[in-house]
Amino acid sequence: MKTPVILLGLLIVVLVVSPVSAQVYKWVDKNGVTRYSDSPPPDGGEDYETREEIAYDEEADRARTADDKRAVEEYTQMKAQEEQLEKQMEEAKAQEAEAEKIDAIKADQEKVKEELATKTRHIRGRARRDLKNLRYYESQLANLPDTPENAEKRAELEAQKQAAIKRLMQHKRYFQAGGRQLVQEYEELDKELKAYE
Repeated sequence: MKTPVILLGLLIVVLVVSPVSAQVYKWVDKNGVTRYSDSPPPDGGEDYETREEIAYDEEADRARTADDKRAVEEYTQMKAQEEQLEKQMEEAKAQEAEAEKIDAIKADQEKVKEELATKTRHIRGRARRDLKNLRYYESQLANLPDTPENAEKRAELEAQKQAAIKRLMQHKRYFQAGGRQLVQEYEELDKELKAYE
């Protein structure tokens, strides 16, 4: 913004201090230097050129100054509008980026939620099946007489019962560790989302 104002000031100074004379003389002196003056060469020589200079017109100068001032004001306004538009564009980009980040967090949260629900359904289904099998093995053992003839069958049922118990303990550990981890991930994403509310 300073450059147009400085140029305008210089233009005004040049116009104001320009000579009022209507004729300019040009000649080359005895040393070969080209000279300009508003009066003929001092040595009275005739080897010179003259040019008509436009006379100073105060009204035209005032009009030019007003035009220059108006041009500077228009330029300043345009620059301000340009800066305002750039600021609005940056704000819009920032809002868009924030909206994209929120959408990404929500998508991650939904993914964790679905994963948790899927794993939970799967583990619960297996746990119910193992619990049903455990009750069946316990029932079979209770109804099978403890005799030498049934020893092999009882050992087999006992092994199946222990395997079902072991699987049930694994399911329990999942809910205590893996399931809890997914719940924690979901809660952390939820906290992150609350920062944007």
